[in-house]
Amino acid sequence: MTVSWRSSTPTPSSTPTPSSTPTLGDARRAGLNHLYTTTKKRLSKSRSALKNERGSASVEFVALAIPLFIPIFIFLGQFSTLSSHEMAVQTLARESVRAFIESNSDESGGALVREVINTGGRRLGLSNGEISSINVDIQCSKSPCHLPNGRVRITINMRGGVNQGRIVSASAQEYFSPWS
Repeated sequence: MTVSWRSSTPTPSSTPTPSSTPTLGDARRAGLNHLYTTTKKRLSKSRSALKNERGSASVEFVALAIPLFIPIFIFLGQFSTLSSHEMAVQTLARESVRAFIESNSDESGGALVREVINTGGRRLGLSNGEISSINVDIQCSKSPCHLPNGRVRITINMRGGVNQGRIVSASAQEYFSPWS
């Protein structure tokens, strides 16, 4: 029976010397090592860039919040326009009924009401189209209206402007003095 074994000590011919040239295998190993380290560095930079969330909040805000705010701004614009029209019509109704009470007759009262609506509407910021779309309804408890203890109610309806499909309405009433 034959047993062969190798010695663990290197022989002088197998140890590389500093003057020996690298072989093709050594060059491949060095190239692969360089490729491995550069790829590893790039991957670690990419991972750190993915973990870094700088700027993501602004992108999320633009992508998600802005489309939600647009309908809110449109609604607020329409609501403010409608509110200003309602306040203007309420003011015109109160001032119209006061002018009617202070007039001398039903005819002069109607003319004063129309004058209050024209002048007051312009001062309250209504356009000429909005002023011309105002309808006035005068109701009296007695005929003629200018009698003691009589009640007069003026209802103003306005359609037009931005709110084409919406009618803004307001009423005001006053009583004639019992001593008039």
